[in-house]
Amino acid sequence: MSHFKFLQRGAIGPLTGFRWEAGVWVVAQGPLAVCGNGAHILRPRDLAHWMHEELWRAEAEGEQIEGGDCIVARRVRLTERIDSWTDGDGVRFAQACYDRLRDRMAEATDPRLQERFANYDWAVRWHVEHANIALAGYVTALGIAQVTKVGTPLDCFRRERDWQSDWLIRELRLV
Repeated sequence: MSHFKFLQRGAIGPLTGFRWEAGVWVVAQGPLAVCGNGAHILRPRDLAHWMHEELWRAEAEGEQIEGGDCIVARRVRLTERIDSWTDGDGVRFAQACYDRLRDRMAEATDPRLQERFANYDWAVRWHVEHANIALAGYVTALGIAQVTKVGTPLDCFRRERDWQSDWLIRELRLV
């Protein structure tokens, strides 16, 4: 299975400040715990939940536990930086999210829904213009979840994040 990791520029963990090195195994000591201990990596379906400045392929070995939007592994190493993410694909992703929101907005016939969409439209557009890729995706998912009438807002949010992960997999040719 393909695994991935989003990091700050310079291969730095955004939550831990840990500096990763390509090809070097990172080994966790002690019991693994989601949001606690171990190397956190992403399955392809988790990509939309953890976007950051750099995207890397990763390998995992040994014990692993599954979280809701990640895997925690005993041993992980980065194998390849996906340069297209920082070279324009991230901005393309943000634009695709904005375009999707606009398409949904155009489908809305209820003026109240159109007004609610408009509240998200300016926020997503701002994040696209400022290349805040992660928030463009997140706010798009929130907006679509708030106005979609099929299922609960949480179900709609999750479906939208799945669409975003699928977009990343397909457009970046990750799998």
